[in-house]
Amino acid sequence: MKIHIGYPKSGSTTLQRCLFDLHNKVNYFGIVPTGNIGRDTPIQYHDSRYLQNESLQQLHRSLTQENEDAFSKSEVKAQIQKQISPFLESKRVNLLSNERFLSVFFSYPNLEAKAHRLKLLVPNAQILIVIRNQADIISSQYRDWPFDPRNLTGGAPVSIGRWVDLALEHDEEIGFLRSLQYDRIVDLYEDLFGAEAVSVFCLEQLASDASSFAEDIASCLQIDATQTQTLLRGCHENKGVTRKRNLYRHLKRTYPVGRIETLLQRFDRVMGSALKDRLDTFLDTGPKASYTIPPPQARKVRDVFSQSNHSLEQSRGLPLSEYKYPQ
Repeated sequence: MKIHIGYPKSGSTTLQRCLFDLHNKVNYFGIVPTGNIGRDTPIQYHDSRYLQNESLQQLHRSLTQENEDAFSKSEVKAQIQKQISPFLESKRVNLLSNERFLSVFFSYPNLEAKAHRLKLLVPNAQILIVIRNQADIISSQYRDWPFDPRNLTGGAPVSIGRWVDLALEHDEEIGFLRSLQYDRIVDLYEDLFGAEAVSVFCLEQLASDASSFAEDIASCLQIDATQTQTLLRGCHENKGVTRKRNLYRHLKRTYPVGRIETLLQRFDRVMGSALKDRLDTFLDTGPKASYTIPPPQARKVRDVFSQSNHSLEQSRGLPLSEYKYPQ
């Protein structure tokens, strides 16, 4: 069994929807995202095993979202025996994918515990990790959720500089920046599964040379490279949140429900679904929001990740300097 574990904001939706779920030589048990805050293309393949199987969806939730008190190894093992083991194939690559194994947001944030769950349940797994320049991941995460990182779903809007400062100051609590120390995560999975079982790719390779990325990932997965190139060509899911959408969200968070409701909140509540759909279409068209980390915070980001990136570049031979990872 091969398992793609992320990272979030590193092409996971593109790989899941465009490659893993559609390739003839992949027997896919992973998630198929149906929507993001950003703009997605319509689902191409409605017969996906994941979309048709609530039990498989629950298995993914158990593996990546339940905390230690709620997680039951015996129940999850039984789910695997029921939902995956009977359907494993010898002539195709059996593949599971979920970026929440490496996410601290909207999932169980203990990355080490989730890694150990995989080792207990799929001890001979081969692990696929896709990384991305940490500054770009931070900017992308902020674009999707430009709110206090301690409470993305309910926190107040903050500037990107303030967002980085809060993430740095409270990383012991949040764990987001620590999760992006790639050498530490690669070491964790190498210790559990063996160095030869862990493959690491840079998302920047897909952006700069899609053909070579397709060839390399096809070689790793042992699938047909030509079809891989065809499926990935021009595919870019989750296009990003638009400026208009973020302005709208900012206004709603800035003027919360109180004695005097804002016009936006009243509009949300009274308009019918057709009008709501028209508003969503309007908000999701136009340029995507773009943010740059200010120089003071950019220096802090560099200081946090420079040693980690140098270590991974040396151990794995990845061109992180070429892709301008913080050094």
